[in-house]
Amino acid sequence: MIKRTATWLAVAFGAAFIVATQVPHAWAVYAQSRGYAAGKVYTGVLPTSAEDALSYYGWMRQGQEGEYAFADRFTVEEHRKLYVNVFYGPLGWIAGVTGASIPAVYAAARVAAAAALLAALWWFAGLCFERRGARLACFAMAAVSGGWEGPYNWFVRNRGWEPVSSPGWWTPEISTFFSTMTIPHFDAAFALQVLAVGFMVVAWRSGAAATRFAAASGATLLGLVFFHPYEVVTCAAVFGLYPLLAAAVERRAPWRDLRMSAIPMAIVAPAILWNAWLFSRNPAFRAMDEQAVMTTPELSKLALALGASGLLAVGALFGVRRMTPAQRVAAAWLVGSLFAAHLPFRFQRRLLGGIQLPIAVLAAFVLATWVVPWLASRMAGRARVAAALLVLVMVPLHAATPYYLRDIEWRQVRRFGHPTWIAVPDRDLLSELDRRTGPDDAVLASHALGMLVPGLAGVHTFVGHYSLTIDSEAKSRDVARFFGADTDDAWRRDLVARWGLDYVLWTSHERALGAFDPASVPWLEEVARFGESDGLAVLYRVAFAASTSPSP
Repeated sequence: MIKRTATWLAVAFGAAFIVATQVPHAWAVYAQSRGYAAGKVYTGVLPTSAEDALSYYGWMRQGQEGEYAFADRFTVEEHRKLYVNVFYGPLGWIAGVTGASIPAVYAAARVAAAAALLAALWWFAGLCFERRGARLACFAMAAVSGGWEGPYNWFVRNRGWEPVSSPGWWTPEISTFFSTMTIPHFDAAFALQVLAVGFMVVAWRSGAAATRFAAASGATLLGLVFFHPYEVVTCAAVFGLYPLLAAAVERRAPWRDLRMSAIPMAIVAPAILWNAWLFSRNPAFRAMDEQAVMTTPELSKLALALGASGLLAVGALFGVRRMTPAQRVAAAWLVGSLFAAHLPFRFQRRLLGGIQLPIAVLAAFVLATWVVPWLASRMAGRARVAAALLVLVMVPLHAATPYYLRDIEWRQVRRFGHPTWIAVPDRDLLSELDRRTGPDDAVLASHALGMLVPGLAGVHTFVGHYSLTIDSEAKSRDVARFFGADTDDAWRRDLVARWGLDYVLWTSHERALGAFDPASVPWLEEVARFGESDGLAVLYRVAFAASTSPSP
């Protein structure tokens, strides 16, 4: 009965958690249905993650078209279609089969990935804690994790204190709530990471079945490496560190555990090498790696983001001898994450992904092993009262950051800004572009509009994403020069010819870059227009045959 009650409490908590994360999206859909954003359409992406989320629309679009290996349509350079994404590719296929829109499937994926993660977390918390109260605490803290910046923000808003910067405000990878609200593949990656580590927990403590669980861990990592390989690096650090930690604590040789650790890494190693080759040899994906520099935040900023649970987790490391094997795995996971995040990679920050999960285990260990018993001893043995007092203290510390994160996103959504919302003429222009073009065509547009092109029109854009567009800064300058009123027209024609551009888009975003009117040159042919006045959106086809050929 107690076991069933705990499970239902976890289910109720998980449902409330998912609902809370989707409030900004639900409001946006409601606002659009009620006409609050006159002349604008909700794209399904929140402001903080908009540019990245629209790039995922681009991957989904190729899956919708039946592609298995993807090209980078956020750049126009020639490159082989070699990128495989086993998360967004199938989502695009679902959109193609069902006829649902890409934003709708993306929204459903947020909920589905969150549910899968919560189920994995409940299972993993059960490996770490036998007592239901501790298991529930671990589960809740893994789902709703927040740093010191949230409680501090109350004083910022209500007492006029100076704001503080923290990766907790802009790094979904270290927050289950933030990830669930914005980017579904983070939750999916966390779920597979939890399963991979959990399978190894079972393997390390099993007898004859150990090899099968280690192989299951490897199979899980094999799926993970084809859409978010960063967590695989962290898992490798955990799998190498835990056997050494367990051997030191238990005063035994680590060889059996290390042999178990070698099984999943051997399974996933070829895929890791393939990814390494792809991101070093393919020009589009090499540029993505080189331009997306994500260094680990300085220690003080990271400590601010990890909050009270992070502080408890560090304290737990001093009690490693009192931990169960599964809890020691969490200790190795925390240390392994911090170690991996300081390796000399450009994607250091990504290696912190999921760090909130072992922190929740270790924080729950401290509370259940030391804090609650100590409080109960001061309260005539009333452990339940002591636990209730801790809940009253911990909930505001944990919930404040997620609350403000949701509030910040919701406020931004209510401002109806681009690209969370796009003007109806711009939407119609992209639909017309989709109707007229094939996947190999390329368009010239501002960065603001270009980021929408691959996902909503299915063609290449000259510039559209800070890391997926090769040499994106230089190309952004070229676009600004193209739409400048004083630019020599021969230069414009050379740019279009050199990069093989087929269409030029002219909306309020392009007009904001300069006063050039594409209708003023004979080599751009108007093929469609939507809206009027400031909201005018015009599609031009490059037609050099109608004018002087561009200079060589």
